[in-house]
Amino acid sequence: MQRGNRTVTAGALAAGSAGALWVLSGAVHGFFSWNNILAGSIGSVFPSTISGGVWAQPQPWPLVAAATSGIVVAVTYFLLSRTVSASNQRRAPFFAYWFAAVAAGAAVGRAGDMAVIAAAFPPGRLQTLLNGLGAHGAVGAYWGLVMGWIPAVIFVLRSKPITGTPASDTW
Repeated sequence: MQRGNRTVTAGALAAGSAGALWVLSGAVHGFFSWNNILAGSIGSVFPSTISGGVWAQPQPWPLVAAATSGIVVAVTYFLLSRTVSASNQRRAPFFAYWFAAVAAGAAVGRAGDMAVIAAAFPPGRLQTLLNGLGAHGAVGAYWGLVMGWIPAVIFVLRSKPITGTPASDTW
């Protein structure tokens, strides 16, 4: 398999895992918060990537919202990881792909911030126009810090060329 094809395949696999982890984090956080289990500390391990109010909506909207946000994270991560791959990152590629997850989470979270502002428009007072700006973006970036290493590991391991040497000879 050519190097370019391995990178695209690794990027798609890592992007899919990033989207799945985004949805998983939001679902686990929503479940534990809804049932008041570890409600104060669950966000440190599973950030609230999907707002708790989404899960209270009638079906199928929670599933549609979760799937949509997961797809957007996956596409954003894929595009950012392609940028990292195109830069021929030779030093510390793991951290570059991890940062791609942080940036993807922050970008998708920032879009959530913009949606909150648009939904509250026009504001009752001008000073409340930007209330909430940055909250979703910060949660998305934190998600990238907490869980973004997993897609980064997948990307780095899957994009390495397969060599003919056994694993025991490499140690």
